[in-house]
Amino acid sequence: MTDEELQAHKAKATAEALAAHKALQDARAAEKALAESHAAAQERMREEARQAREAVHEALRGRVLASRRAQHAGVPLTALAEGMGVSAPMMTFIIKGER
Repeated sequence: MTDEELQAHKAKATAEALAAHKALQDARAAEKALAESHAAAQERMREEARQAREAVHEALRGRVLASRRAQHAGVPLTALAEGMGVSAPMMTFIIKGER
């Protein structure tokens, strides 16, 4: 192998090694970006679930308070139960705030 061929071989091997290193860096950067994106998505989902739980809690509280106001206004529990599509005993639990 002549000196020129040796230099060309070294240059080619160096270029291949640098290209492989660059590909590895790019793959690691993509993996890191994906992991960060995934973590952010999970956090958004947790926040949405928390907000949904709070909305359900507030809706339940509102139903209890509205049912109590209706009861104090003289609306029979059976009429409330029929309107809500629940049984009369269930309506009692709703008024107590247990359902």
